[in-house]
Amino acid sequence: MKNKQQQTSNEQRAPDSIMKNAQNYFNLNSTNGVSNGLNPSREQRFFRVPFVKSSSLVSDKGYWWSHFDGNYIARQMEIHPNKAPILLVAGVNDMSMCELSLDETRLTSKRNAEILQEEFELEWKKNGGKPWTYK
Repeated sequence: MKNKQQQTSNEQRAPDSIMKNAQNYFNLNSTNGVSNGLNPSREQRFFRVPFVKSSSLVSDKGYWWSHFDGNYIARQMEIHPNKAPILLVAGVNDMSMCELSLDETRLTSKRNAEILQEEFELEWKKNGGKPWTYK
């Protein structure tokens, strides 16, 4: 919803009903017109998933980190060896983030994928992420 204002084309990826619900959500949860989109009544869950990116000569192991606010992603990090980390935030980088819901990702059934909030926050800050405000 926040990215809609930044788009120059009239192309809309979400149905009108979803856009209306999003508008209602942000109106209800904003403070002075500013909201990080988090709802404290929803469960906050954190995950880390290793991945291997193979090039012609070397296989590099990296990590995909995610923070889910309820069933939807709030923050995401990609940590690649020998590359700058990629930090993404919902409402700012939506087009580059995972579009699947937590249920669709099946992360909750993946062994050792779920991590503590403290682990995520430590890595987030270590890689230059701005402090996150839970409202």
